[in-house]
Amino acid sequence: MAQQDTLGIFTGGQMTDLPSFPGPFDGTELFEVVAPGNAALGINYSVTALILTQFIIGLIATPTFVTDGADIGDPFPVDPTILRVLVNKTIGAPTYIELDPASTFQAPVLIKDLKGDADTNPITITFSGGDTMDGLTQVVINNPFGYFWFNPLAAGNWYDAAF
Repeated sequence: MAQQDTLGIFTGGQMTDLPSFPGPFDGTELFEVVAPGNAALGINYSVTALILTQFIIGLIATPTFVTDGADIGDPFPVDPTILRVLVNKTIGAPTYIELDPASTFQAPVLIKDLKGDADTNPITITFSGGDTMDGLTQVVINNPFGYFWFNPLAAGNWYDAAF
């Protein structure tokens, strides 16, 4: 146990002996963060699960840019490490994108026409593993600057909804 016995000050930099959280999460749970520095000052912060999640997603949601048209036979693959796909082709061409199975994702995926030429160079999104989105086997973005949020279901398949 990392504690100064004479003062009763915790100096270990981590919390110990806390009961396990039985869940389920609803976003209002509080996490305690111990500030670095002098533990004797007792500077701790609390943050809700929802705020912490939004912060972490912001860190990992760095966009991936697609700059050339991906062929129908060789679509641009989107795996669970990619959460934002911005299609900004240097030379106009149709683009094909394939999402990995929804069951492998933990967060929604945004696919957007950043260049604004999807009316003449559409973006076709298909799904792997037999997935669909709201029963559709493919989604086509064909409006300038159009986009879709692809929301995964843990059991498989995708659904469309505003994030």
